[in-house]
Amino acid sequence: AGVLGGLAGVAVKMVVDHYAAPDTVQYEDKVADDIVEAAEEATGIKLNEEEQDVAAAIVEVGIGALMGGVYGLIVEAMPETKTATTTGKGDGVFATAQQIAVPAMGIMPAAVKDVAKDKFQNLAGHVAFGATTEIVRRASRYYMEQ
Repeated sequence: AGVLGGLAGVAVKMVVDHYAAPDTVQYEDKVADDIVEAAEEATGIKLNEEEQDVAAAIVEVGIGALMGGVYGLIVEAMPETKTATTTGKGDGVFATAQQIAVPAMGIMPAAVKDVAKDKFQNLAGHVAFGATTEIVRRASRYYMEQ
């Protein structure tokens, strides 16, 4: 359920980033580019710019699925996390998934380390990812239990 949430979350994040922060360089963009570059070196295959962009997008989708999966595991292992993520004004999902849980496990640095010039634009995509991940995770769990 978390992986499905992460896949949906990263898709929504990419759309939000495209419109809210089209010229903003984000940390996960650099990570994806570095992974593609390392894969090119390891395989000896040289990709053109368009192919590199597609490969980087695929890597980002994989990272989103991984983050969603880790978040789903945390919620399943510690049910109190689910309650904590729904308190307040809905920002608990973002804080739990992106700012605390995933960075604490060393998978992805917190969004505050992003290279973005405008943090509000950068934050929009991360909030969209966290909220979408939780909504899809919950819906998936609901239908799995039925």
